Amino acid sequence: MKRQAKTRAFTLIEILVVVAILGTLMGLISIFVVRAGTTKRRNMTKLLITSHLRIAIDRYKQEFKRYPPATVGDLNKAGGGKRWKALANDSGDEINGTTEVLLVALNHADLTAKVRPSDWGLDDPLGNGDDDEWNQTPDGLSTAKAREIKDGYGNTVVYLPSKLYNAGPVRITNQNGDEVEVFAVRKPDGTFYNPTSYQLISVGENGKQDAVDGVIEDTIELDDIMNFSPEVEDEE
Repeated sequence: MKRQAKTRAFTLIEILVVVAILGTLMGLISIFVVRAGTTKRRNMTKLLITSHLRIAIDRYKQEFKRYPPATVGDLNKAGGGKRWKALANDSGDEINGTTEVLLVALNHADLTAKVRPSDWGLDDPLGNGDDDEWNQTPDGLSTAKAREIKDGYGNTVVYLPSKLYNAGPVRITNQNGDEVEVFAVRKPDGTFYNPTSYQLISVGENGKQDAVDGVIEDTIELDDIMNFSPEVEDEE
């Protein structure tokens, strides 16, 4: 008569060990996924600032012999046959940052090649958190909403031509919906980076400018993403 093979059951300790191993693996996978997402957003923001926007701004400069405007007043001086006015929302806000104006300028009627935000590779490259509107629909855009250019994190990107470096901070809305101030960036000696051209600034993952009042000290670890590197000479 054949003997039946005994089935060995897992002990409680063995089960707990397996659960602990699975928990550890899930934790490591979660960390990897979060880090991968963060890296992707940062890389997309770098590409937006150092490539897409930089090329568009330099193309504007080549065609019009000046950098794009960043204020409504300068936008009206830039020509194009339209008079612009920012219509404030109920809270009285008019312009949230400077890329609302930049976006209109980069779609100027006389530009050979206009910007296509859909080509930037961002999930949501434009926003209008403050509900501002223009008095007319800009060329190349589908709405009169005064939309800001957003980075990979959802922060409003700041564009500052050199004439505005000393004009004080720009107030933007970050990824958390908070209003934060962004200054033109300076070296420890007080001189500005890109002194004769422009600065593009993203406040990065933490949603705030790391440089205190815009000054980059040697000891600061920057989360900000800009169209220049503090470690090298100015990229004019």
